[in-house]
Amino acid sequence: MIALPERVRHEGVEWTVSRAWPAAEGPVPVELRAADRVRGAWWSGGRLAVPPAGDDPALPGLRGLAGDLVSHRPGKRAVVRTPDGAAYLKVVRPKKAAAVIAASDHAAAFGAAFALPELDRDGEAEARGVVRFSALPGTTLHAWVADPAGDPHAPWTAWHESWVALAGTDAAGAAVHDAAAEAGVVADWAAHATRALPVAGDAIRRRVDAVQEGLLGHPSSRHVLAHRDLHDKQLLWDGERLGLLDVDTVSAAEPELDLANLREHVDLRVAQGMWAPARADVARTWIDRTAAAIGADPERTAAYAAATRLRLACLYLFRPRWRGWAERALLE
Repeated sequence: MIALPERVRHEGVEWTVSRAWPAAEGPVPVELRAADRVRGAWWSGGRLAVPPAGDDPALPGLRGLAGDLVSHRPGKRAVVRTPDGAAYLKVVRPKKAAAVIAASDHAAAFGAAFALPELDRDGEAEARGVVRFSALPGTTLHAWVADPAGDPHAPWTAWHESWVALAGTDAAGAAVHDAAAEAGVVADWAAHATRALPVAGDAIRRRVDAVQEGLLGHPSSRHVLAHRDLHDKQLLWDGERLGLLDVDTVSAAEPELDLANLREHVDLRVAQGMWAPARADVARTWIDRTAAAIGADPERTAAYAAATRLRLACLYLFRPRWRGWAERALLE
């Protein structure tokens, strides 16, 4: 297992190693946080290399960009909030900007029921890998549910109504992400986890076999507009309407995928101690009502839920704060 510490000191500041991403070879990309500050860095041989802020050769558009860095996966992508807070700049490798723009176009159908960030086209910026989106009002459901003062039903009722309204919406040319593709994603993450935690290798391989059997045993040909990474941090509630974030993964997929992913994140938040069980129960109730309302197949939902549980355990193995939870989940 990569011996990533949970906290490091750099330039007199204590940083939290919030997350890392697996690397087959070479340095491991990590994200550091200290209060509202974010930095990308690299971990190798028990040492941390922290480049100057904004210095990422793979992301030339990040250099000199004004605003606050919100997230940074070194070598892959970053998000910057503009100084006035009116927009977010998604910074990717220059050749990837077109895919971000195309995903935004494919996701337009979500706008019938959700507020979506508006794409502000700028050819010169996009050539450097910088894509600008308008900011949305509201609080993430992650934060809303964690706050005992907020009405736990209001945002979930709104989500239920919106999701049911969109049920069956055509994916309008978005790439297909079928059961085989989902099985491949899980297998990739399981391979990363096995390399990082060899002692769990046999348990992980058994889980992968079970997940693949569930996904591929009776796949459905019913593919609809799907977010494909739907969870509580992707939904914003402003008291009246929900906003939907990060549509880069929009796909044509089985309707059970998004529902299972969202529900498994509810269980994760309880396991993390972030959500009170009673407030999480409200979320589960509305997700289950939504599944029934759109005619979701319980067996397909269970198959995607098992895939999500395994994938999340593998992913959180690379987040130092939650590594203990991930290890236990993988070894059970």
